[in-house]
Amino acid sequence: IGSVEIKNRIVFAPLATEGLVASDGTLTQRGVEYYAERARGGAGLIITGVAKVENEVEHEIVGHGGRMLITPHIVPRLGELAEIVHYYGAKLFVQLTAGDGRNSPEQSIVSASEVPSFWIDGVKARALTEEEIKKIVEAFGVAAGLLKAAGVDGVELNGHEGYLLDEFQTALWNKRTDRYGGDLRGRLTFAREILESIRAAAGNDFPVMYKYGLKHYMKALRKSGLKEERFQEAGRDIEEGIELTKLLEEIGFDALDVDAGCYDSNYWVHPPMYQPHGCLVEFAEQAKKVVTVPVVAVGRLDIPDLAEEILKEGRADMIALGRALLADPYWPKKVKEGKEEDIRPCIGCHEGCLMRIILGKPISCAVNPQAGGELYYRLEPASRPKKILVVGGGVAGMEAARVACIRGHQVILYEKGNELGGHLREASVPDFKKDIARLLEWYKTQISKLNIPVKMNTEVTASLVKNERPDVVIIATGSVPLIPEIPGIDNSKVVCATDILLNNGEIGEEVVVMGGGMIGLETALWLAKKGKKVTVAEMLPEVGMDGVWSNKEMLLDLLAFHNVEIKVNAEICRVTDDYVEVTDKKDSTKSELPYDNLILACGLSPVDELYRDLESRFPEMEIYAVGDCKSPRKIMQAIWDAYHITRSIR
Repeated sequence: IGSVEIKNRIVFAPLATEGLVASDGTLTQRGVEYYAERARGGAGLIITGVAKVENEVEHEIVGHGGRMLITPHIVPRLGELAEIVHYYGAKLFVQLTAGDGRNSPEQSIVSASEVPSFWIDGVKARALTEEEIKKIVEAFGVAAGLLKAAGVDGVELNGHEGYLLDEFQTALWNKRTDRYGGDLRGRLTFAREILESIRAAAGNDFPVMYKYGLKHYMKALRKSGLKEERFQEAGRDIEEGIELTKLLEEIGFDALDVDAGCYDSNYWVHPPMYQPHGCLVEFAEQAKKVVTVPVVAVGRLDIPDLAEEILKEGRADMIALGRALLADPYWPKKVKEGKEEDIRPCIGCHEGCLMRIILGKPISCAVNPQAGGELYYRLEPASRPKKILVVGGGVAGMEAARVACIRGHQVILYEKGNELGGHLREASVPDFKKDIARLLEWYKTQISKLNIPVKMNTEVTASLVKNERPDVVIIATGSVPLIPEIPGIDNSKVVCATDILLNNGEIGEEVVVMGGGMIGLETALWLAKKGKKVTVAEMLPEVGMDGVWSNKEMLLDLLAFHNVEIKVNAEICRVTDDYVEVTDKKDSTKSELPYDNLILACGLSPVDELYRDLESRFPEMEIYAVGDCKSPRKIMQAIWDAYHITRSIR
């Protein structure tokens, strides 16, 4: 990339820095270790999360809950990170931003022109003055000079996601009549002047990448468009994206990081599990056809064979992995060593990364509790190995057994049924959730490689525990579907979502799903894709309330595309042979929904009897409950429960 040689074609993509930055905008030691771990894992290029170059024109809170701010005060820490990254043969780029623009959550916001705020109804962004633009341009040069002096290898400009640079280059948001507006070349003046400022301060041997979306996938403001849909693009379409690509090379950028989407089409920026692997590669491929500089592909590229195929076919020059390297920082090394089966897969849930960022918590990963906390949450050998009995072979039980064994404890895993996996088994059935199947296979592989004894078809009792005489018992007995007390619920046409997914039995043509949480909605989509006529009935005024932003929005769009009817404020109060009776909670009116099958997705109930029994019988014993038997929860909470409890057993 420019004058910098990268040791391989794997990029750690820039992700948010929540939890990694101090109140003054400095990368913390926690942040240094987070990036260093991805370099140790074998990535050739590390690109940090976005950093601001100034904080006066567009003022926001940096540091806690915000991002880095490039000042002479904070640059030494980035210099330290560059040194550490270089120890492992990797290179370090820092992603820089001109600002959030209309995407800022603040009341006072700026943009290329006067346009509506993304977050706040009735608030409009103020158009930047030419003097303010000049100030930002100069700040980029100062920042680049500081970073080069500190030993950072290059920078990437964030012209993506509808942030300020993207707003300037997009006609939807840029209505200016001065030299920063007009045709596409004019709208790129801001980016060109920033590049010139960087070159003047850091020289031509300091590489500058540019990240942008080739297509926005916007039906309208705040409305995404599915790939399967036919719609008029409101933002940038592919034709203009290709012209933008040519101009970016002409202007002088050293490499292009090609993405798609913006805040208004967030499930393209943050592809959930419903997006196929490699969902954005076509855009890198189209860019590569018209430029000679290196092109980076993004978009769920965590399956090694797919990533390798993209490179071999010349569709891109480099592969960017974000969440994949949260889930497993050692993805590159494991691929190099031919140990793909040991790669812990990202499941596309966004619970540990995007959701935690939204909540203002440190970035992490649902399946890797160490992510973002490498400095604090490493597994240390047990000071005194103990005999640990794990009860239950669901995700929490498997994680507890794995962690305990790695730490040197003597572990036995008991499972009541004839298969490991618990609720992962039914969760992995829909075609759009095969990453759950990959996670289950990973756990089975690790348990086998660690030679953990597994006792299948064995129900653990107080008597068995007494005979085994363990030092520690970890109860992971899981949960069972919650059955509401409704007249007629015992009808043979009523079946739990978990059962229908597992058994894949006969289902009639007209289906009602009771429960509009993510489990109910995903089951509805799965059935609709099989050609069933599906109605979802939810008591609350909104569905998908337990879903993460991008996942929920894409799921709702897919349900609409597949003609699933959703009824909110709809309480099912009676079940007959021919229909389910529904009460509208707003006006108390009743209606009848004809059905062939009623699918229950009303939540789960903990199976905690053994835990309570053992606690009362063996008060002197170390006994822990993890996962759903503690309280029904998502995959992330089950894994984190098991990891942190087992990590702490002395």
